[in-house]
Order: sequence, then C-alpha cells, then structure tokens
Amino acid sequence: MSQYAVIKFNKIKAGSTTKSASLRRCFEHNHRTYIPDNADPEKQRENQTLIAMESKNYYQEFKKTVNQAIKNKTMNKVRSNAVLGIEALMTYTNDNDNSIDVQKWSIDSIEWLKHTFGEDNVKDVVLHMDEATPHIHAFIVPMYEGRLNCKHYLDGPEKLRQMQSDYAKTVGLKYNLKRGISKKNRIKNTVDYKTVKSFREATIGKESVSIDDVEPKDNELDDEDNIQPEYV
Repeated sequence: MSQYAVIKFNKIKAGSTTKSASLRRCFEHNHRTYIPDNADPEKQRENQTLIAMESKNYYQEFKKTVNQAIKNKTMNKVRSNAVLGIEALMTYTNDNDNSIDVQKWSIDSIEWLKHTFGEDNVKDVVLHMDEATPHIHAFIVPMYEGRLNCKHYLDGPEKLRQMQSDYAKTVGLKYNLKRGISKKNRIKNTVDYKTVKSFREATIGKESVSIDDVEPKDNELDDEDNIQPEYV
C-alpha cells in the first residue's frame, strides 16, 4: 500500500480573540501543557523539542520578532487582521510501517522548513511521538524583507499545491513517501463526512484537507467555538 508525505499549514490569527490567546493555545498543544484525548501519556517522554525558542511562549517570541522589526524601522504596527504566525504540521501515513527513520525524517523536514520560510523565521519545532503517527509541529513567524508578510509564503491554492509537491519531492521521496492526489485533479468525493476527524482520516495524504465544509462536534471546539488543534 502506498504511503504519503503529509504537510499542512494553519494560519494563526488574532481573530475575535486576543493575539496572546490565539498563540497560547497553539503553544499549549504543541508543548503538551495539557494532554489531548488522542495522546498516550505513557509516551510523553518520547516527544522531543528539535528547535527551542529563547522565549517562554509563542506570543513572547512573536512580540520579540515584531518589536525588533519596528525598532529597525522596516515595519510599523501590526494590523488587526494580520497573520501572527504559521503552524506547520508534517507527518506521513503510517499503516503500521516502522521502516522510516524518524530522526532522519525530522532533520530533513526541518531543513525543508528553513529553506522554504527562512531559517530565522522557524522559531520552534517539536516532534510528537505520543500519538498514532510521528509528526512535527513547527511555529513560524512569517517575516519577509523585515515585515510580517504571510501572503509571501502562503498566497493562494496554487502556491500551496506547489509546496505540497516540493515537500514530497524533496523529503518524501527519500522515505518512499508519495505526494497525495491534488485536490485540483481528483474526482470530488461524495461521502458525507459526519465529523472533522472522520474527514481528516479519510482524506489524509490524498488531498490538501479543508475543514470548511464539515460541521465540527461540540467536543472538537474550544470555549470560543474554534476547532481545537488536535482535530484539524
């Protein structure tokens, strides 16, 4: 059975909540300040921080980066609708195959992130080994030419498709991982997915997953009706 390289991006915005809250939730999940239902507490010690920040959390790291840019006069204040950070999720379809060297795959994935987003922009990278499949969460502050500029990196579906292909070619092929079928080229699936989780499980590796058309269950939402990271 074919295995697939999987990479997904989540734009972290202030939205209807505060900047610190939106970044805090992402940090808390990635650094396991709470244990998600789908994580095994006995495997927590196998998780690794692969790139560590000097700051104590994502909000402090974001503020430090932006304040330096303001001090350098390359940008002014942060817009109210700005993307504060990008979370990258990198994994692969597992099928109980343990042949992949997770440490080497992690190193190659990090090098791809640095090349794609800029080494200084990749602020924090953690490897989770306590769920069904090893996966990486990376926190990126999308600075470009001294300004906060997410659009430069994630500008529309075509650029995202190109990034999916490049990651599969640059990293995936080393581990016999294929690029999933492009959403642009696939025949639309008519299955009526009942939850975000079932949609993700059915489509992972086969398309760039979108949760916009799936109604989340109550336990998949936080107190502000945002889908919790582990269900995205």
